[in-house]
Amino acid sequence: MLVMIPLLGALLTLGYASRRQYLAPLFSGLVLAVAVFIVAAVQANPGLNGFGTACPLRPGWEADIGIAGSGILFVLTTALLIFLLSLREGGETGQYPSGGFSALLGLEALLMALFTTSNLLYFTGLASLVWIGLGYLPEIRLTGQPTPPAARLFRHFMLSSLMLLWIATVLLGLHHARLSGIWSWELADLAKTPLSATWQKFVFLLLFYAAAIPLAQFPLHTWLPELTRQPGISGLVILVTGAKAGLYLLVGFELLLLPDAVEHFRHLVAGLGVAGIFYGIAQAFMQIRLHRRLAFVLVSQTGMLLVGLFSLNADGFSGSLLLSFDFSLAAAGLFLTADSLLRRTGTLSIRRLGGLFDSMPLLAITFLLAVLGTLALPATPGFDAAHRLLKAILETQGWGMAIAVATGNVLSVALLLYAFHKIFLSRKPEKVLRLTRDQARWPETLRSGLICLLLLGAGFYAEPWTHLLHATTSHLTCLYRPQAFEP
Repeated sequence: MLVMIPLLGALLTLGYASRRQYLAPLFSGLVLAVAVFIVAAVQANPGLNGFGTACPLRPGWEADIGIAGSGILFVLTTALLIFLLSLREGGETGQYPSGGFSALLGLEALLMALFTTSNLLYFTGLASLVWIGLGYLPEIRLTGQPTPPAARLFRHFMLSSLMLLWIATVLLGLHHARLSGIWSWELADLAKTPLSATWQKFVFLLLFYAAAIPLAQFPLHTWLPELTRQPGISGLVILVTGAKAGLYLLVGFELLLLPDAVEHFRHLVAGLGVAGIFYGIAQAFMQIRLHRRLAFVLVSQTGMLLVGLFSLNADGFSGSLLLSFDFSLAAAGLFLTADSLLRRTGTLSIRRLGGLFDSMPLLAITFLLAVLGTLALPATPGFDAAHRLLKAILETQGWGMAIAVATGNVLSVALLLYAFHKIFLSRKPEKVLRLTRDQARWPETLRSGLICLLLLGAGFYAEPWTHLLHATTSHLTCLYRPQAFEP
């Protein structure tokens, strides 16, 4: 159902083009309802592992939902974000360009198939379709204006990522076939025939860099700022889908199949993560356009997730995944707010904007909550997830690394709070901008309200999500011995 519903919606939006702005939210909303239903069923039956699960969806009906452990959270995140994107107004007519809604629903179908598979070959094939297809969205689907240089750069990066991913997939399949005599890329089968320590290191590097490119992890991040040079919703689509696919590759496959190599390289990955945190902050500080600043802040946040994930303990796994959920909602709120600002003011220059709170209060509140959702301080929506992540870093990497990550988090949020102050609270600039529309349309109002509610709910009622993630990542916790910091 998670795949068939958006596929049906994509076909209907092509056939009934005049109703596509209503059909897309309807079908993406149905997918979201199914995802929430599955999550509720899994929470009631938390005996999960990393190789998929069967759970009772209702009394007397047990179904194999085929979601590998932490993939449940990725399914829900994707359904939420696609639904929010389907509410977006495009262009001056209030609609996406022709075919945009169909492309969005088709992308959702591919992502649902990708996040519900535990077969590495299927994952690689689906990732190829997603990442190659995304390379054309900036030009022909989700924005009215083409960006050929950025699109070409993005394609080059994604093709490099796919080449590394295919090489690793073939090597793992060949190794399993040589030892067992059977060709299989199922996660459970591959785990039964582990690679030698040397080959694990080689395959780890292939998979890690294949995941780091769509994650926009430093130093393989340069496609993201270039993509956001020209504002448009495609940057958010690509960022969210690429980041989720890259993170799922790490959590769903690499950490499970290559434990020796993960432990060998975990300090190197943590170092890259910290370097990415401060590089992103330094670059964001120099940006005067809002969408460029958001792009570099997200590069910084990706580094924070990697450091927490490679702490290799229960709090690190659950905290990183929950924080990735918070970051995804925050990114949606920030980019969609920027998109609305551009539509209503004609610019995203922080210097040219000011005093907009009175005319756009809901956008201002959405922006503020999205920023606070990424802050690791008490009484903020993202505190519980960030607290668990920092606790894991402190226990496994020591005080120095924990202080570095916390400092980076505060600095990145400070840059966004400064942008919030300049855009919404500061005195209006001498050259007053003329708003193209005094009042928001209903999609903008509904979308902003939903984002605010989701951020508050995910942040202040995080305990059910934490229990779910502890259950779905228990296989990872058992795989790695408790790590103690060695001074």
